[in-house]
Amino acid sequence: MSALAQALATDDVPVELVALLVAAELMPSLDVERELRKLDALAAELDLERAPRAPEDAARLLSDGLARRLRFHGDREDYYAPANSLLPIVIERRVGLPISLAVVYIALARRLGIEAKGIGFPGHFLVRVGDDERHAFIDPFEGKVVDEAGLAAILERIRGVPAPVLPEHLRVATPREIAVRMLTNLDVAYRRIGQLGRAFVACDRRVELTELPEHLRDRGLLALRLGSDSIAVSDLHDYLAARPAAKDRASVRAAAELAARRMQGAGPRN
Repeated sequence: MSALAQALATDDVPVELVALLVAAELMPSLDVERELRKLDALAAELDLERAPRAPEDAARLLSDGLARRLRFHGDREDYYAPANSLLPIVIERRVGLPISLAVVYIALARRLGIEAKGIGFPGHFLVRVGDDERHAFIDPFEGKVVDEAGLAAILERIRGVPAPVLPEHLRVATPREIAVRMLTNLDVAYRRIGQLGRAFVACDRRVELTELPEHLRDRGLLALRLGSDSIAVSDLHDYLAARPAAKDRASVRAAAELAARRMQGAGPRN
């Protein structure tokens, strides 16, 4: 079992530890404790008043502190770069994706006595400040508090058409869900630049954390491209067994057959 899976065995694991353990899968020499101390130092630098306050006020203080004082912001120039999903690099550069920036917001909020949670909003991770009854939302990519109209505008931009914001869009994300979402971003980012070995590592952890057949398929197809034919055959057969009516069953079966032929030395390795 990976260190990431072990940490996620408890429900109350801090999200910043989860994100750092995700990064450690791709950065083996990472000193997790040192990175946690960097977050301590950032919270001390922010030095917000610890007195209880209304969620709306706390959200404004938090977003102002991180976006304007500490200058954390979204990467608009190279959005899909792997660095934007690796928390130690995000902390260093103060640039990232919505979800990695949200982790920084949540980590610093807790150190400052502010209740904050991650919200797995469709296509754009958010931070909720406050509890289930009274709260405000922060868009960490933009570094600002968003109201109901702002949430609707984000959803319309993501989906391309106006759509209502539903309660399930604003559900608090679990640490495991945050880990899987970050691993998915890393998988996509590394595939995009042709670093398939690193993509495989991210995909492998998704399999471990979810056991979803679709992740088995993805790992199997990556294994095929990397020449790991025995893994490819096993994963693709398991996917087909779990999803016999899948729309992609023909292409997945063909991939599994190719891997099997190569294992027998009957096919080209390309």
